[in-house]
Amino acid sequence: MYTFVMCLVMVVTARAGPPIRDHPPLRKSLFPNVPPTINFLVNKENLDFQLPEEIRRTLVYFQSGHKGKGVFSKIMDQTGFHESNETQKATFFWLWGQIRDMRPLLVDEKRSRFHGIEVLTEKDTLWNSYKTKRATFGDEFLYVPKTFILPQERKQLKKEMVSVGPSGRWISKPFSASGGKGISVTNLISKISKKADLLVSRYVDHPYLIHGRRFSLRLFVLVTCLEPLTIYLYEDGFALFSSMKYSADEKDMKNVFQHLSNGAINKHNEENKQSIIWSLHDLKKHIQSEGIPFVPIWENIKDIMIKSLIAVENDLIKKANKTNASRYSSFSWFGVDIILDSNLKPWLAEFNTVRTDLTIRAEVRRRIKTEQNLNPSLVKDILDLARYQIPNRISKKNQMKVVKSLNLQLPLCFDERQFSLELFEFEKMKQNQSSLILTESILDELTPADTRVLIAAEDELDISNRFKRIFPTKETHTYLKFFDEPRYYNTLLSAWEQRFSDDREAGRDILKSLCRDNFHTLVPIK
Repeated sequence: MYTFVMCLVMVVTARAGPPIRDHPPLRKSLFPNVPPTINFLVNKENLDFQLPEEIRRTLVYFQSGHKGKGVFSKIMDQTGFHESNETQKATFFWLWGQIRDMRPLLVDEKRSRFHGIEVLTEKDTLWNSYKTKRATFGDEFLYVPKTFILPQERKQLKKEMVSVGPSGRWISKPFSASGGKGISVTNLISKISKKADLLVSRYVDHPYLIHGRRFSLRLFVLVTCLEPLTIYLYEDGFALFSSMKYSADEKDMKNVFQHLSNGAINKHNEENKQSIIWSLHDLKKHIQSEGIPFVPIWENIKDIMIKSLIAVENDLIKKANKTNASRYSSFSWFGVDIILDSNLKPWLAEFNTVRTDLTIRAEVRRRIKTEQNLNPSLVKDILDLARYQIPNRISKKNQMKVVKSLNLQLPLCFDERQFSLELFEFEKMKQNQSSLILTESILDELTPADTRVLIAAEDELDISNRFKRIFPTKETHTYLKFFDEPRYYNTLLSAWEQRFSDDREAGRDILKSLCRDNFHTLVPIK
């Protein structure tokens, strides 16, 4: 059926070999003939050695939208990188906040932001994507309060506010503002600007309170790949409380210190300037102390994260592909705000590009101010999962010298074949002929492109640490129906999880066998 039969391998079961140990600050792949990735190091670590100069001179990073030396810069310096203000010299780009002007990346460059990520982080575009899914799937998409985009939907908002009555509360927010700027709560349409670009949402006016105070959850999500869509959720986070006790009385509606938990707002409370912050662990203990299981709440939060990214996936892929050279090119992480109502149902407030104030630290009860307080373990986990490889800018002679000195094996440097998007004709045929519904038969004949995707997923999962992959998993194949269009690699990885999540070493042994023969590096000749 296929002209290149050698490129199709029947899935068989083999036995696991001895575990592969890290060699800081390089991390070996689980699989042979796959380059190592940088194992990022925090300051407190006791290094046995530094990377050789031949490697360090290739490690150049650029950061945009931030000044000063914070935890991120310290980790980069400790690992062996050096910073440059010239983008043409860098191969790693760390972007603080939203950057719209992104040039296309070269094959061995990596960036901490997907081009077009505003489809998720800008409130109006996220709402429009959510609304489309809600119209199609009904209550399966019910995690954002009813919302209107102003000024164009002002008449619809007015009608809804009249229908709800004066007891209803509405919160208005500028589209792209941050730090709590421009947010207000009201029950009167006359109090809402007629000209400003605003998102006005039904206020969660029956919130779950702790010691009489409202709070919002700040959680961290990392997306390492768009195709296949791969989502991780950090296992810790924090709850940020309002500085005054909540009141539902109409006379207290204008008191933002009762209604909003944003630290940038509550620091202006003259009566109580000290922010109250709990870790996610503290919040979980409190909820469980009231006899309420936390697992269902966490599962509902994961559901929100997955569906939000699926809602924007199609638009995001189209935009990101304009500057991405391959799956290696980009990743993105977010601070996501969640509110719990009195029934402990989570509601999505917003996705934020992680700016300098989206921070977490061990002493969570202290005020969080700047990127200087960023938790080093969180930053390290993000950088590790980015799986940055040594740029292929070292001569073959020096590569041989380095691998010998570090007791490693070739390949040492980035190999663009291992992230190639080019397909053989038989691979195109397999993808086109596949029904693209979840079936394990998609694994019966793995192609080189299949193998590249799977080894990247397994290497990534192996180092995920406190980031837990929430999509795909063995249970998440039911989400495939929500995508705007079926994606072959989503189907492939979901099928892989269903077959091998309970015996992962069996799946990895299959991939090891393929990599020994360099099967994963087979790409069409240009």
